[in-house]
Amino acid sequence: MLIDEGNPDKLGDGTINLYKWRKVYELIQQVLNAKGQTTKSSCYNEEIQILVQRIYSL
Repeated sequence: MLIDEGNPDKLGDGTINLYKWRKVYELIQQVLNAKGQTTKSSCYNEEIQILVQRIYSL
């Protein structure tokens, strides 16, 4: 696939938006890193809910 010069975050015909997938990856990494720091599963569940909301807002 070729990178679209008009938008470097899209590949080929624009069906893959690399910015969004990078952002999703970064958010998941933040939650996984925070998981090791929290002891309550309820805190972890709240972090997952926030993560999902952020992903859908992209």
